[in-house]
Order: sequence, then structure tokens, then C-alpha cells
Amino acid sequence: MKKTLILNLAVAGLTVLLVFVLQRNGWIRIGVLTDEPLVVEAKTLSPEVSIYAEPAQGIPQHLLTKIESITDDEARSQAIDDALASLAEADRQEVLSLLSGNNSETAEELRESLVRRWAEVNPAAAAAWVAQQPNGPAYRGALKQVAIAWADKDLAGATAWLATLPPGVSRQSATMDVAYEAAATEPLTALKLASSLPASTERDDLLVFTVSQWAAGDSAKAIAWAQQVPNAQLRQHLLAAVSVAMAAQNGASAAALAGSALPSGSEQDRIAVSIVQRWAQTSPQAAASWVSQFPEAPVRYAAAQNLLTIWTSKDAAAAANWLKTLPVGATREAGEIAYSQALASLNSSTTEAAQ
Repeated sequence: MKKTLILNLAVAGLTVLLVFVLQRNGWIRIGVLTDEPLVVEAKTLSPEVSIYAEPAQGIPQHLLTKIESITDDEARSQAIDDALASLAEADRQEVLSLLSGNNSETAEELRESLVRRWAEVNPAAAAAWVAQQPNGPAYRGALKQVAIAWADKDLAGATAWLATLPPGVSRQSATMDVAYEAAATEPLTALKLASSLPASTERDDLLVFTVSQWAAGDSAKAIAWAQQVPNAQLRQHLLAAVSVAMAAQNGASAAALAGSALPSGSEQDRIAVSIVQRWAQTSPQAAASWVSQFPEAPVRYAAAQNLLTIWTSKDAAAAANWLKTLPVGATREAGEIAYSQALASLNSSTTEAAQ
């Protein structure tokens, strides 16, 4: 009997808190208390997540249940956005507290979306709230959202914030998140952040991505930076990324860099094919001249296939003329297959467009 009374009091207290939070936020409007049933007016939300007053169930849990019932990922994300769009800033912490301890996929998505929105408006406040949370998956997920949103809004502020985080894995992860966000617009800042991290595959992937972004806009500076990296293997990966990134704008220079900076082998072959794919988009004839210089080997066959697939869609007659210049052999056979398939796809698309 005593346990039942305590439980009933706890449920009643939680219900009052939830109704207060959601009434203040505008999710529900409650009139003067009478003997009439409770009248609830739902704000504009996705039809699938309309909220009804079910105090005993707990409104946030009821919201999670509604969202979880949506099977389409895009519709579910939209439902979450709709729900959070009407949430007042003053209520964010209360709703986050109500979600605390719920590790369901939907609760995690809702929590991270809420933190992300908060950080886009007030990153310092969101970061302060995250700092008070216990270490764990929810903490790391929230920290990631703050790092991304803050870096996008104020890179200098986000970089300064990183220095306030306690050393460890979480700080390293946040540093990587900020660096990835900075890579496209501030590659030097991103590289500096990445270089502060301990050596790892993830750190090297970040360096490669950042140099690739830099090379698309300023290949000369990206090459100069990559060439001074002392680790030979990492340096080759960086220069390979630079050569691919610059291929669309300057295929000849990209080809020359790959030929001189990379040792013969599987990586050079892979990079050569990637260069051809990008070079063919802008200068297929020039790319074809380079492919013609390849030795008779699998890399030549793969390059010819990729070249003709792209070239045929742009200028089938020119692609066919080049194909005829190839001597009889494996390269020509591979090219003929690629040309036929690309031509069939082109004709099919033309027929569909005409119908």
C-alpha cells in the first residue's frame, strides 16, 4: 500500500512537470479546469506525430513512440525536425533531461538533433550542458553535434573550445569533427588540428581528406605541404589524393605527379584510373593520349574502360574513332565492351526522353 502511494505520487509529480513544460512551450493549451475532458490543441507537426495529452504515458515517451512508428527514414527525420522546431530554447534542457537514460535509436536521434539545434544558436551554452553529462555514448554523440555546429558557425571559437576539453578520446574525436568541418574552407586550420592528434589510421584519413579539399582549390600549396611530410607512406597517400583532386582541372599535371611521386604498383594503378575518370570529364582526348602510353596491363584495360564509358556519353563518335586506333588485343576488347554498354545506355535514355 505504501509503495503504491509513493508510486502514484511520483507519477503525479512527473505529469505536472511534463504538462508545465509542454504548456509553456506551446505544445498543449489547457483551459480552465472543469468537469469537461481535457482539451488539447496540437501545434503544426507532421500528421504522423501529432501529440495528444496522455499524461500517464509521459509526453516525451509518447512522442518517441509516435516517431518510432514511422518506417520511412526521411519522414521520421522530418517528424523530429517538426517537433523540435516548436521547442522554446528555455525548455531544451528540461526535454534533454527527460530523454536522459533512454538509449533507443529514436531517443538518440532526437537528443542529438536537439543538441545540434541548440549549438547552432548558442554553442557555448550547449557545450556547457554537454560538459556536465556523464561520459558514454550519449555524451560523445552530443559532443559531436556541438563540435560540428560550432565549427560551422565560428571556427575560431570552436578551436578555442577544444582546448578546454579534458585530454582523452572524446577530445580527440571532437578535434577530428571540427577539422573535417574546416577542411573545405580553412584547410590549414584543419591540418593543424589533425597534426595535433596522435598517429592513427583515422588521423591519416583526415589528413588525406583535407589535402584533397585543398588541392581542388590550390594544388600547388597542397603539393608543397604534402611533400614535406616526413613519413614516406603517408606522404605518398597525400600526394596520391592531391593528384586525383587536381585531375579535373589539370589532368596533365595530375598524371605527371602520380607518375613521379608514386612508386609503381597497385596504388599507382588505382590512382591512374581515378585520374582518367576525372580527366575524361573535361578533356577525354587528352586523357586518351595518356592511356595510350600505358603498358599492356590490367591498369590499361581498366583505364580504357572508364575512359570510354565517360567519353561515349559525351561524344560517341569521337570515342568510337579512338577505339578504332587501338591495336587488336585485350585493351581494345575491354574498350569495345565499355563502349557498347555506354552506347546502349545512351540510346535507352534518349528513347525514354522522347516518349
